[in-house]
Amino acid sequence: MELIITLAVLVVLATIAAPSFRDLWLRHQVNGAANALWADLTYARYEAVQRASFVSLCPSSTGEDCSDDASYADGWIVYAYAAGTKGANRSYAEGVQDFTLLRHTVPSGAMVANAADAGVVTFGQQGHFKSTSERGTLSWWLCARADRGDPLQGEATQGVPGVELTMAGSGSLQRQRLAVGASCVPPHP
Repeated sequence: MELIITLAVLVVLATIAAPSFRDLWLRHQVNGAANALWADLTYARYEAVQRASFVSLCPSSTGEDCSDDASYADGWIVYAYAAGTKGANRSYAEGVQDFTLLRHTVPSGAMVANAADAGVVTFGQQGHFKSTSERGTLSWWLCARADRGDPLQGEATQGVPGVELTMAGSGSLQRQRLAVGASCVPPHP
C-alpha cells in the first residue's frame, strides 16, 4: 500500500514537472542557437580583418553551398574569399578555388531560425558589414518550433521566449527578447 501511494505521488510530481523541463530544454536550444549564430558572426567579422579579405556567412543545410531561403534552422557556413573585382556577397560553392570554408554550424532541430532575407552576409577587410542599399541592417529571429506541423514556423511564448539578433551597418550586434506571441518571421527590410 505504501509503495502504491509513493508511486502515485511520483506520478503526480512528474506530471507537474514535465512541462517545465520541456520549456527549459527548448529555452536552452534557442539560446544555444542564438549564441552560436552570434559567435559565428563575430568570428566572420574577426577573420575578415585578420585575412584582409571578404568573409561571408549564409544559410546552408549541407555545408557545401548556400541555401536559397532565409532559414538558418538547418545550419549555416562561414567562408572566406579574396576581395577582388568580383565583389562581396558571393555565394559559396564547394570546390571553387577562390573559396575557403571556415565553419559549418548546425543548431539543434527543435528550433526555428529565420533571417530577414536570404542574402549572403559579408564582412569587409575592416570588419564592417557589406550592406547594400536594400539592406542597411539585418535581423535573425530564433524561436522554439511551433506545434503546427510546419517545421519553419516558430513562436515566442512566456515559457520559451524567442531571440532577435540585429546587425547594424557597422557590423555591431544587438540581442533582445521577442514579444510573447510573436511569430518567428522577421519583418523584411
